Amino acid sequence: MPQITFKIMPNFYQGHTYMWDVSPDFVSPFPWSFTVETADVPYAKELDWTALSPALQNVFVYVGDQVPKYNKDYSEQYRIRLQAADGKTLCSEPRTVFADVPKDDWCIMREIQRKEVLQMRGLSGVPCQLWQRRMTGTPCTHCTSPSTGEIVNPDCPWCMGSGKLGGYHGPYACWATFNVITRFRTYGENEQSGVPTDIKIPAVRFIGNPYIFQKDILADLSSGRKYVINKIESVLELRKIPVVQTLYTAELSPQDIANKLGTDTPVGVSNC
Repeated sequence: MPQITFKIMPNFYQGHTYMWDVSPDFVSPFPWSFTVETADVPYAKELDWTALSPALQNVFVYVGDQVPKYNKDYSEQYRIRLQAADGKTLCSEPRTVFADVPKDDWCIMREIQRKEVLQMRGLSGVPCQLWQRRMTGTPCTHCTSPSTGEIVNPDCPWCMGSGKLGGYHGPYACWATFNVITRFRTYGENEQSGVPTDIKIPAVRFIGNPYIFQKDILADLSSGRKYVINKIESVLELRKIPVVQTLYTAELSPQDIANKLGTDTPVGVSNC
């Protein structure tokens, strides 16, 4: 049975960060409209659930701006309601703010991330946009093999090589600090006669909010460049939840189909 995975994480500014995903067996057509809802108790009737967010179309992260209430009796319930284009609806299981992280650890995580973002905004960082690769949704029929289901065209303008229509969801506003590190050295075809060359790659310091996955795209708004995330290392974790991370990236080539992200190029058109 299709279901929604729903998490609530501390936000570095105010309110909470809500993150969710839909199981792959839910294949109703886009657009998907998500709403964050709240109630006093988990067994509340449908009429007692009230919308906390506007209708969010085809995004899987929402940063709430309500002032959090962190008292010992805090038991407000939250859930995600999904309505697809064909009228099908799906709701996540209700959960509280501290379902994944105890209150003390929650406050520590929030303060660490607040200071990280404060430093990025004040001096070391640049404003960015995060585009996350679709893991669920309507399978792309334009580039997948009908016999094996494998992607045969990584430059497909309909899914951008993800196998799901639309390719990516977002963008999500964020801050990041870029550094260039030497990852390894190459000597060319002949190690004895070749000239040693240091291979440098962009390493990005990023808070764990929202969660990052391989093949996500990070767009640097100050330079207009886009980077694909190849590897993720946690700098700090609490309760197995990433608080601060290092992202090892590679800049997208000008021919990469993912350069159309953030432009007015419609789905199905390859011109960026």
